[in-house]
Amino acid sequence: EGRDAEQIVAIASPLDVHASVFGENAVSYTEAFGLKALLRRIPGGFEIAVESSFADMLGDYLARATAP
Repeated sequence: EGRDAEQIVAIASPLDVHASVFGENAVSYTEAFGLKALLRRIPGGFEIAVESSFADMLGDYLARATAP
């Protein structure tokens, strides 16, 4: 979530997540940092679901992508 959510997801996924294309409550299978993922736009950001064995890895990738 947050003002940079769309830019971060655009880095993580090859999917076009611009609001005009991937609108509110849109859902799609895609890749997130090379992992098979389910992506959903929610108010203020996105939800990304991956297999539970990859959750920590995705969290690490997201932390690195948002680091100052």
